[in-house]
Amino acid sequence: MQAIATGTLKSMTSLLTELLDIKGVEVSGYRNDTDSIVFEVSPCERQSTCPNCGQASQRVHQNHAHLAQDLPVSGKDVLIKYIASSRLVRYA
Repeated sequence: MQAIATGTLKSMTSLLTELLDIKGVEVSGYRNDTDSIVFEVSPCERQSTCPNCGQASQRVHQNHAHLAQDLPVSGKDVLIKYIASSRLVRYA
């Protein structure tokens, strides 16, 4: 029964990713509260370029949580929650 719920969540987040249509971003979760709808998004890419040396890096240096407000839907506020990660190359 848990597998069905997980599969349903996965298909719903895939649909929401398609509907939001934000390049390079996928919906990882959502919450439908009484007064707001919150979409949790994350980048599709798990690596980025180090701002110091220009090399590709997967090592997270720090994270910052952000909330962006979109236009309301059916009288509910729509919020997009995302984590902005900065990545650095680690030198020995």
